[in-house]
Amino acid sequence: MDLGQGFKSARPLVDDDNYNSWPSWSPDSQWISFMSGRKLTTGNTLTDQVYKVRVSDGTVVQLTHFPKETALGDSTSWSPDGRIAFEYNDDIYVVDASGENQTKLMDLKSVLAPGSLWGIEWSPDGSHLAFRGSPRGSSSGQQRIWVADALGRQTESVTQGSGDENPSWLDNEHILFERWDKRGGVRVCAVCLTASKINCLTRGHVDIGPTADATGRAIFFARGEIPHKDINAWLPETHIYAVSLGQR
Repeated sequence: MDLGQGFKSARPLVDDDNYNSWPSWSPDSQWISFMSGRKLTTGNTLTDQVYKVRVSDGTVVQLTHFPKETALGDSTSWSPDGRIAFEYNDDIYVVDASGENQTKLMDLKSVLAPGSLWGIEWSPDGSHLAFRGSPRGSSSGQQRIWVADALGRQTESVTQGSGDENPSWLDNEHILFERWDKRGGVRVCAVCLTASKINCLTRGHVDIGPTADATGRAIFFARGEIPHKDINAWLPETHIYAVSLGQR
């Protein structure tokens, strides 16, 4: 959609019956990567692959070629140098935007609980990756935000909440994320990596999917009302909101 024209200008880029998720813009804004689960010709089993779609005309290009019935996590993230990170088998992999040089970037099995790695995001300068995960040996509900250097030499949790999700970078020193509470609310928060300080920017709603604009002066997210009748209900109807930094 065109930001100035609003939702009336929205148009589908990938419009099919597959499970398509986790878009990430290329550095030149010409392409969007995404993960797609496509049904086999027989049976009901999905096979996941990483694709990219050209924004100008909707051309879709397959980048990975895993065997049938492969399951990938809901993550793609495009680095400044043209590599796309994604999750496979509880580890972080990368593939070039050309579809070449598919390799394992980071082994996280000794750090994170099985099945908890999700939401991988490159930092703006490409030196680090953020993601959600639960510490190995903990319950699946202990979801925290983690940061690792791009070489995988150091990995550490940067939040200690039990319901922290969906990281994205505000700049190279701050990460936006969702903080879920037991009453059904979801806040947009930011953690400062240098000061180890967390500041929550919204409250009183279900605010999900935070991401900053290119200038870093505004944050966009989807907002819905807290489902007070059933706090365990799935996400409510949401609309896109924006908040300028410094405002609540």
